[in-house]
Amino acid sequence: MTALCVPVVIDDLQTGIILNCRIYSSPRSDDLYFICENATITNDMKRRLKRIVYPDDRVFIPQKYLETLTAAQYRGPIAMPPPLLKETWSPQEQVEKKQPGGLPGMSIPATAKKATKTLEETALQYRTSKYKASAMLDELAANNFKVDEKQTEDIAQMVQQQLEESDVSFVMHNINSMRNVDEYLYTHSLNVAMLNGLMANWLKFDKEKRDELVKVGLLHDIGKLKISPDILNKPGKLTPQEFEEIKKHPFYSFEMLLNSGQKNEAILKGIVQHHEKLNGSGYPCGLNVNQISEYSKITAISDIYDAMVARRVYKDAHSPFEILDSFAKGVYSELDMGYAKLFIDCMIQELKEKNVLLSDGSSAKVKYITKDLLLYPIVASGDRVIETSPDIHIVSLINEEVSLDSIISNK
Repeated sequence: MTALCVPVVIDDLQTGIILNCRIYSSPRSDDLYFICENATITNDMKRRLKRIVYPDDRVFIPQKYLETLTAAQYRGPIAMPPPLLKETWSPQEQVEKKQPGGLPGMSIPATAKKATKTLEETALQYRTSKYKASAMLDELAANNFKVDEKQTEDIAQMVQQQLEESDVSFVMHNINSMRNVDEYLYTHSLNVAMLNGLMANWLKFDKEKRDELVKVGLLHDIGKLKISPDILNKPGKLTPQEFEEIKKHPFYSFEMLLNSGQKNEAILKGIVQHHEKLNGSGYPCGLNVNQISEYSKITAISDIYDAMVARRVYKDAHSPFEILDSFAKGVYSELDMGYAKLFIDCMIQELKEKNVLLSDGSSAKVKYITKDLLLYPIVASGDRVIETSPDIHIVSLINEEVSLDSIISNK
């Protein structure tokens, strides 16, 4: 930015005035700006500007142009700042400093933890974890449904190591990646374990609770091994009898763990209750909100997110923005909104700067996401800044494919 700019509160711009200058979203030259050519300030324009710079309420206008506006046009302080603008404000920094409310201990770090693993190394760890999760389920089915505690512990520790060493965006890259139908159960189990681990970190759980919550995610659906694949993968609507069989899987998981000697009550409750609903309409026991465990409430969020982001034989994949929008609007009324709010707040940070596919076939990068319009972020495609809408919206994330050959060649 070559011109000296000053911060202007958007509401201080009088509607009806005409701007013929650039409006910047921050003092930084690499941030977004808008070229106003005889553009009339309207309430709609101010609303859009507020959305772009959320959670702040300012834009930056060249000082020389601002000096030409009369007091009636610009209702803010006329006094100008010193010649050197020393502010370091940017939308990203402001959003990261906002702390979500609703639950004790939850927070969003002001700066992202520095990852020690590259995307390729994280992908290799993830594929190794998927292989081990697949082997665990195969052995479980072959071993009279007896859960190997050591095997479970090894995978849980591998998950936590990956969360400690990898950037969260790399972890979400793997979770949001495409998967085959025949690998759904073990991939879903691993992904829910990872999402539970992320929630445990965001909630600042101690090591014991993190371990337990990851294991709940890993084992929550093992009871589906007792249900016919024809029912699990049925492309059409389930019959009432088939749905009743599906509803038994939390109890099957609970039963398998009990028969394997599991005595940890927190883990057992977390698994058997993960489909209970706050209004008492869930299964298998129809518990009310005060009877449902903390781990179950968290796992329900992880479970729904991963199930919705995956393409199945009976449904298309949903974009992360669609899922977060559904969470925020209470579509899943069974979710604890305190935990759901934390999930939304933290996921917003991870989706920024991600590459996405738009409904017109073009690709773009996510720039700004606001909580009131989670479904329609502002994106940049080349030189274009696009306010997504029903007419042009995000279809999916674009995940860079990481091949094993590229990983091996970099060793």
